[in-house]
Amino acid sequence: MATKIDGCSIYSQNEWIENGSLTIEGETIASINAHSSQSTDQTLHFPSTYKCLPGMIDMHIHGADGADTMDATPEALSKIASALAKEGTTSFLATTITQSVPAIEKAVENAGTVIGHQKSGEAEIIGIHLEGPFINKEKAGAQPERFIIDPDSSLFDHWQSISGNHIKEVTMAPELDGGLDFIRHLKEQHVVASIGHTNGIDEDVIRAIDAGVTQVTHLYNGMRGMHHREPGILGGALLHHDLYTELICDGHHVCQGMVNLAYKLKGSDRMILITDSMRAKMPKKRCVRPRWSGCFCG
Repeated sequence: MATKIDGCSIYSQNEWIENGSLTIEGETIASINAHSSQSTDQTLHFPSTYKCLPGMIDMHIHGADGADTMDATPEALSKIASALAKEGTTSFLATTITQSVPAIEKAVENAGTVIGHQKSGEAEIIGIHLEGPFINKEKAGAQPERFIIDPDSSLFDHWQSISGNHIKEVTMAPELDGGLDFIRHLKEQHVVASIGHTNGIDEDVIRAIDAGVTQVTHLYNGMRGMHHREPGILGGALLHHDLYTELICDGHHVCQGMVNLAYKLKGSDRMILITDSMRAKMPKKRCVRPRWSGCFCG
């Protein structure tokens, strides 16, 4: 069965087509082009003000619709995945928070079990984002300080094993004892090391990049800011172009001017828009823009 989406603006990988047509055959996009008179089994007409976008990927999301990754149940992840699919998010990294070792173990083991065995119509869980517990207490935000610990490669390896090797990203503070060695360990395993919840300085950013860091977690939030005598983590994140930077663009965590500044310095190729949402995020009937629902960045 072939279905055609007609009339709206269509965004593909390298172009934007006004008044475009997108044809779907089965579960595959067969063609994208300008307005087409090709007949199909079903045609969905939309106003020109509507936009058809590729599915969104959320690399940093804890929960939605009353459920959270730390609930550590298949039902919770299914609820999150179902809610995200309704908003246009087609895949995501199930993100943990700083908690006790047993709680994190339950969460990553549960997520690893669910990955690859989801229901139809759900956003795909493509991995796990471990946010904490290897962070700095001085920039803990809403992460519970009593569970924060220094980077521990052996502990990480245990979590990676019980997750089925599904941990794809770790947010950590490079200035902590053992931080740089931990980054090197993550690099060897092809796991993204992301600087976050950190009170380090620009020199820590430089050392972390040399060790293998490639990303910064929720830019501006949970990190030392800029000073005219010391760029801080923020300044380092903006100055070192190769670093990818997450950003929460909900109009609450970061003001418009600072979003513009990050975009001007990093460009679209180095910015990753995230929600960092928790269980309070409720699904919308259609995707318009992210809805602020709180997060753990502080």
